[in-house]
Order: sequence, then C-alpha cells, then structure tokens
Amino acid sequence: MMTVLSAAEFILYKLKEMGKISQEDMTPIMEEFERLDFDKTGTLTASDVLLSQSSWYDPKMLLTQTSV
Repeated sequence: MMTVLSAAEFILYKLKEMGKISQEDMTPIMEEFERLDFDKTGTLTASDVLLSQSSWYDPKMLLTQTSV
C-alpha cells in the first residue's frame, strides 16, 4: 500500500525536519482543529466552524447524544 501525503502534511513534515516547529507547537493547534470539527470528519467546513461557535453548542451534549 502506497502512503499518500497532502501538501499540508508534507509542509508540516518539512517544518518539523527543519526544526521550525515542534510537536508541542502543533498539539494546541490540532486540539483547536478537533474542537472546530463539529461533525468529526477530519475536515473543517463553514458549518463546523459556525456550529462550534454558536451559543448553544455544548461538546458534552454531543458526546452524550452520539454515545446512545
């Protein structure tokens, strides 16, 4: 099976290789991405961002509803 990288993944790899960023730099950014990824697809849409910023959004409720 051949591994495929997106341009963003390649850029992150090169920045880490060059010592420009560390895993510690990337962790809070990834956590923010995961928080914004409302539908948990691994991609961000305008809907994800709007839903995550709405006043009624409660991530704990989402976990409760999807766990049932």
